[in-house]
Amino acid sequence: MREKNWSYVAGIFDGEGSIHAHHYQVKSNTTIDPDKRYVARQVKITIVGTDIRLMKWLLGNFGGKFYDRAKRTASGRHAYYWRPKGKKNTENFLLGILPYLIMKKEQAKLALEFIRLEGVCPEEREAILQKISALNHADVSVETNTLDSEQSEMRESDLIGDYESAPLVTMAA
Repeated sequence: MREKNWSYVAGIFDGEGSIHAHHYQVKSNTTIDPDKRYVARQVKITIVGTDIRLMKWLLGNFGGKFYDRAKRTASGRHAYYWRPKGKKNTENFLLGILPYLIMKKEQAKLALEFIRLEGVCPEEREAILQKISALNHADVSVETNTLDSEQSEMRESDLIGDYESAPLVTMAA
């Protein structure tokens, strides 16, 4: 895999991806007590988008599967979601994007730890899922300068400076 694909997909994942802690019930597959159920734990890695070209690109470059959500977005467009398929592919995907992640780096590290502890420490895996959930719900929105903000709430962008741009943008060969 080319280096730029990992950094590109990491940017997409930071913006459109999620690492979700998932619990679900599974029927026992023993003949002793076939009606017994237990709670299984899983980390789901997903990228959501409305452009099928992205889904096909992900599929071609990283494998996995993509699905057409039955529910449309507020704008009426189809929403698609892509996931790596299987534990090893999920682990490889996370390892590939980890160096480039900014927003979801901590969740990715926890997800890798969770995957690697499969079958070893159910209590520790549950604690990791709780940490992922907490990080997912800890979003704090920072507002930039607006006319209605108080001085203590205002934030300046690091991109201030000369706002002029060249009238023509050309591609370097």
